[in-house]
Amino acid sequence: MKKMDNSEQKAMPPLWVWVLLSITALTTIVILFRLLEIKNENDFSKKTYYLQNKIKTAGENPVIVILGSSLTRCAYDSSSTMENFIQASTGRKPVIAKIWRSATNLETIIDHMPVLNDIHPDILVVEANMFCYSAEQSLINEIPSLFYNVADQEISKSYLAEEKPKKRFDTGQIKTRRGIIDTSQLRSFRQLAMFLKAQGTRIILVNIPVEVSEEVKKWNSAEAVNFKRNFNYIQKEIPFIYWDPKLSWDMSYYFNKGHLNMKGCRAFTQWFCEKLSQQVNQL
Repeated sequence: MKKMDNSEQKAMPPLWVWVLLSITALTTIVILFRLLEIKNENDFSKKTYYLQNKIKTAGENPVIVILGSSLTRCAYDSSSTMENFIQASTGRKPVIAKIWRSATNLETIIDHMPVLNDIHPDILVVEANMFCYSAEQSLINEIPSLFYNVADQEISKSYLAEEKPKKRFDTGQIKTRRGIIDTSQLRSFRQLAMFLKAQGTRIILVNIPVEVSEEVKKWNSAEAVNFKRNFNYIQKEIPFIYWDPKLSWDMSYYFNKGHLNMKGCRAFTQWFCEKLSQQVNQL
């Protein structure tokens, strides 16, 4: 029996190995968190630069700012396409700036882009889907995109507002959501919207349609009560305009069940620009 005890003791790594592994793991986590902070700071800095330069070109033309997530990225055609469409419909060519970020929420965008309090767009268009589910955000989820950005030298590139998903994004289902949006996110947006409303900005919330089975599931779930509560919370202080196209599109319009492909993007953009042209005529 003693011989077996001695052999087991010899097989176990010494204490210093465990200490070294623990220190290495902790150091790696700290470095990853810092890299993510740098990536986020750089990301929002580029978005701020883009937004400021877009608005500088407006002159006396109407300014329209669109805020959203990856759904917004996929749903809207290029700013120039929308600007030309509206000019043809109204005789006025607006300046349209798109600010989107995958797997994020409005509170994060607002906190990292104080410039939103300094600009006074004629119209602010917000992805209404962001008032329902909260984006899934965690270190584990962020790590793959961090390494991808480094490998593809994304960190050094400018913010590409018109960029569409690459092939690796084209498959799969809607990612797991963390849950219903929390009150702090609603409060953060309402505070910004109240400020902009006082400056004369018109607020429009747009429900970007997901694949028809997912859309039906979303609005017929028990959570739909909370979605309506969220909109009511904002509506009490901000008389916003709400658009829901209620489009029953099949998978031929989507990359996956949540993100529109170019066919869906063009169809949705036409619907959106027709609605938006009516608002521009009223400015």
